[in-house]
Amino acid sequence: MVCRKIELKSGMCLLDIGCGWGRFMNYAAENYGIIYGGLTLSKEQAVLSQ
Repeated sequence: MVCRKIELKSGMCLLDIGCGWGRFMNYAAENYGIIYGGLTLSKEQAVLSQ
């Protein structure tokens, strides 16, 4: 629903602040073809979200 509301389209860039494990970014990249980056305070989450 969020991807539709912000009208994501292939090639757009997305920055997810507080990305956690990166599930939203991965979903958006797989389904909408976006380019993404994420920020999290957790070292473990940063490593696994790539």
